Amino acid sequence: MMEELAGNVTAVSYTPLPADTRQFGMWAKLPDIRAAMDLVAVFRDDRGLLFQAWLGVVRPGDPATEEWRFFSVDLHQLRGISRRSQPSLLEPPV
Repeated sequence: MMEELAGNVTAVSYTPLPADTRQFGMWAKLPDIRAAMDLVAVFRDDRGLLFQAWLGVVRPGDPATEEWRFFSVDLHQLRGISRRSQPSLLEPPV
């Protein structure tokens, strides 16, 4: 079974962000959802550690189910510059 699962592994590529990047965002339109959807981005630092950043949530009937909406996160939070809680460390994707 593990061999079969290993055959379905997808390589993940990361796009480097400039060192002074302050914000990350994405446009989303989710027209056919039946439950709340969390929007999360995964980042890898220069040590190879993966971190997640929560950008927002879309629920059935929200404006982002009808039209494109922009969601963003302050990257200083990921770098520990703000006093907000730190993101949780993630396991590498399979």
